[in-house]
Amino acid sequence: MIHALNPALIHALPCMPPHDSCCEPCSDSRAPCCSPQLFAHLIPDESEAVWKSWCEHVEYLPLLTQKNITPLEVVALDKKIFDATETFVGVPQFKNLFKPKHHFAAHVSVNIERMGPLREYWCYSYEGFHQRVKHIARNSNWQIVSKRIARFFVYSSALRWAAGMSGSAQGYPTLREGLFF
Repeated sequence: MIHALNPALIHALPCMPPHDSCCEPCSDSRAPCCSPQLFAHLIPDESEAVWKSWCEHVEYLPLLTQKNITPLEVVALDKKIFDATETFVGVPQFKNLFKPKHHFAAHVSVNIERMGPLREYWCYSYEGFHQRVKHIARNSNWQIVSKRIARFFVYSSALRWAAGMSGSAQGYPTLREGLFF
C-alpha cells in the first residue's frame, strides 16, 4: 500500500543530519533529506543494499543545498558522493543502471570549488522565470505567442527604464495592471 506524504509531518521533522542551513527554504523538497526518518519503519531489513544506497545518497543532499560551504565540507561532500556511487554500483538490483547523470555528481565538489555553493547558480530561478513566460503565453490566447512574449518584455523594460527602476527581475508590470493590449 502506498501512503501519501503528509506535508505537516515533513515540516515537523528535523533535518537529517541536523544542520541550520540545510534545505532552506523549507518546502516539500525537504522530503528526500528526511526520507530515512520517514520510511525507516517500512523497511524490513535496514542492511539491505538498496536502502543503504538510498541513505548514502540522501546523506550528501543537505551539503548540496547549503548557502555557504567550507573547504572541509567540500572534501566531506566529495567523499560522501564517492561512497554513495560505490554503494549504488554494488547493488545487484541496480546492475546496468549506472548512467552518465549519476557520474555528474562526481564533479560537483570541483564545481563548488570553482564557482561556489550550488545555490549561486542552480536553475530554480530560471524555472520560476519560465512560469512567468507561460503565464504571458496563456494570456495571449495562443495567438502569435512569441510576439506577445517579446512585446511584454520590451514594454516592461521600457516602463522600468522610464520610471528609473533597476534592471532586476523584480518590478515587472503584471498583465492585470492593464498596460498591455
